[in-house]
Amino acid sequence: MRLDITFKDTKVLFFNFDTDLIFEYTMIMNWTPDDAHAEDPANKGEKGTKETIFYDEFQMVTTATLEMVDDVGYLNILNHKLDLNNKFAQTISPEKNTINVTENEYREFL
Repeated sequence: MRLDITFKDTKVLFFNFDTDLIFEYTMIMNWTPDDAHAEDPANKGEKGTKETIFYDEFQMVTTATLEMVDDVGYLNILNHKLDLNNKFAQTISPEKNTINVTENEYREFL
């Protein structure tokens, strides 16, 4: 099984709500079968089928503090979580689901 994670619609807020940085973004998870012969180092994973098994997009929020010491930034992540204060909070299934995940299973996954 292969998991491709990508990000889109990134918004960065500086110095809001008593924190240095707030990142709001959409995380995309796309589960596909392994590349053909991915376990064989000689082949280095020839491209196999790209049929999506499970695909979904999640609104995420990450908050962090940033400390600068001698021109070096140290990022301390405070929270990294799903943003359930929007339309995604009512989602009952992934966007693409070829493994027949039930509504209850999906809620547990979230």
